[in-house]
Formats: sequence, structure tokens, C-alpha cells
Amino acid sequence: MRKRILAVALVALVPLVLPACSKVQAKSAMKDGNKEYKDENFKRAIENYERAVDKDPEYTEAWFYLGSSNQALYRPGKDSPDNKEHLDKAIEAYRKSLEVNNGSSERLKKVRINTLGALVGIFAEDPNKNFDTAHQYAQQLVQDNPNDSKNLYAMANLLEKFEHVDEAEGLYRRI
Repeated sequence: MRKRILAVALVALVPLVLPACSKVQAKSAMKDGNKEYKDENFKRAIENYERAVDKDPEYTEAWFYLGSSNQALYRPGKDSPDNKEHLDKAIEAYRKSLEVNNGSSERLKKVRINTLGALVGIFAEDPNKNFDTAHQYAQQLVQDNPNDSKNLYAMANLLEKFEHVDEAEGLYRRI
């Protein structure tokens, strides 16, 4: 009887323990990814960051660095399916980072700023050059930090780049 009660109790604990193990494994994979990222081994970093988000799909920083690693492998002007795939995967990971980022800490707020900045940059240049999309991400940056002159300058530069000169000049004056 005691063994049966113990077995039932252990089975009941499994759902509580497994998520904690996954988070530990995700943090370990993130640490490995950060080492590879620092050493500019972006392909290996991608493998580790993918492992991290597989273990913890809500891992904001892992999604960001997965995007950043893919973007680091992208070569502007190189016309190959693999190259384009790196940029597409970067965009997908950055968007996922924004989706799961609840902004509950200064660290996560900084990740959000960096993620939005990366997306603005991607959509401000070929091959994904698109004013509406870049502007949407830039507006989020400014909304989150309305008094940050760096973000306001970035918005003004974006407006100027896409030939919205009057709006850009107005924003430059405001800054």
C-alpha cells in the first residue's frame, strides 16, 4: 500500500518537475549559444539557440539571439536561397522574440528595443525594403521610449531615407 501511494505521488510530481528541467536545459543551451555567438561561430550558435527555444518557447533572449545569429550569416547582395533563408529566419525569430517578450524587466525591455531596431534595419534595406513595415517597428520603438533622442533620430533618418522629407524635418526640429 505504501509503495502504491509513493508511486502515485511521484507520478503526480512529474508534471511539476519536467518544466523546471526544460528551463534548466534551455538556460544551458543559451549559455552554449552565447559562447559560440561571442566566438562568431554563428552556425553553432544557431543550433544552441534553437535547442533553447525548443526547451522553452517563451525564452525571449534566445529568440532574439537566434534572429541575430541568422542575420549575421546573411550577406547583402548575395543571391542564393541559403542566404535569403538566413534573413527570413532572422525575421521570424525577431518577431517571435517580440511576441513572447512581456517587458517585465529592464533586461527584457532592452531586448525589445534591440529587436525592434533590428527589424527596422532589415525593412529599411533591400531585399525586404518596405517603408510601412519599417515605419511600424520604428513607431513601436518611439512609443516605448518617446523621449529617447536616439530613437527619434532613427525615426527621422528612416523618414528621410524613404523621402518623407517634410515629416523628417519636423521630427529633426522637435528633437
